[in-house]
Amino acid sequence: MGFDPGKSTAEEFEAPLLDPLLKMAVGSRLKLEHGLKDQKIRFTGVLAGMTPGEYLIVRVFATHELLGRLSEGESLFVSFISEGNAYAFTATISSSIIKPALMIFLDYPDIIKSWKIRKAPRVPCGFSATVKAGRGEYRAIIVNISEGGCKVCLDNVGADPLALDIGQRISLCFYIAEAARAQEIDSMVKYFSRDSEFLEIGVEFDRENSVALSDIKRYVSGVIHTIGSSSF
Repeated sequence: MGFDPGKSTAEEFEAPLLDPLLKMAVGSRLKLEHGLKDQKIRFTGVLAGMTPGEYLIVRVFATHELLGRLSEGESLFVSFISEGNAYAFTATISSSIIKPALMIFLDYPDIIKSWKIRKAPRVPCGFSATVKAGRGEYRAIIVNISEGGCKVCLDNVGADPLALDIGQRISLCFYIAEAARAQEIDSMVKYFSRDSEFLEIGVEFDRENSVALSDIKRYVSGVIHTIGSSSF
């Protein structure tokens, strides 16, 4: 569709803030995969633009190994987190550009899968924590917590990068307000996002540690009861 001189520039090129179907906004962080099994390559991207129902534009952060794969007609598996839900779909590359930045144009997906991540309500907190991954230990803050998991934030400035993957097992050690003992609980990484300043990790707690889970449940229930009984 060509430019209509009868319309203002703002009307013609106004971009949607949020895709109503994908719940994806410009700036959303995406995880992308190309290839099958042993030839699979994982990389990241950011949604740079879109026309809902037609196409998506993704700014890709890729290696030289990947550049030869981003050709017209190739398929990519895309996943992302939005509003407490996970979304995933397969999309076909319609075209790409290299300058001024590597961008790929994806046909709008026909089938979109989604599922809820949070099975229990989360409440805000500010617990100091230690993340143990492999042989490393990292200082962190738990910013919200539920009976099933939590979100952990790490300072990403001047620190050795913490290598993560979905499904990886890590251990958390932290104190819950008013609890006498430290909570140490194994957890599984469900999602993560990283920028120049912070690393955010969403984890699911191991259900075998009944003592820690009991303390967490007591704290979450107390906060929810307090919020529910407050009047404003």
